[in-house]
Amino acid sequence: MFKGLDNLSKIYLNNNNLKSVPDYTFQSLKSLSEIRLNNNQIEKLDKNSFSGLDSLQSIWLHNNKLSDQIEFRLIISETVKFVSFKTSLNSEDPANDLDLVTRKVIF
Repeated sequence: MFKGLDNLSKIYLNNNNLKSVPDYTFQSLKSLSEIRLNNNQIEKLDKNSFSGLDSLQSIWLHNNKLSDQIEFRLIISETVKFVSFKTSLNSEDPANDLDLVTRKVIF
C-alpha cells in the first residue's frame, strides 16, 4: 500500500473515516516514527496493526470509537514511547467523555 516511501517518518491519516487498521498496514514504512489517526471511526485495532515498525515512537488516536480498555502492549512494538487518545464513550453525555490520555508504554 505504501511502497516507495521508505524514508517517510510521519503519516497523518486524520479525518478519513477509517473504520479499522488491518494487520501490517504500515509494515513497509520502516522509517515511520509517528502515526496520527485522529478523527476517524476506528473501533478496534488488530494485534498486528502496527507490526514491523521498529522506528515507531508515537501513535495518536483521538476521537475514534475505541474503548478505554485497549491493551496497547499487545499491538505495539517496544520502541513506542506513548499512545495518546481522546474518545467519547457516550457522545450524548459529555460528562462521560474521557479526558486526553497519554500513556507511556511500559513493558
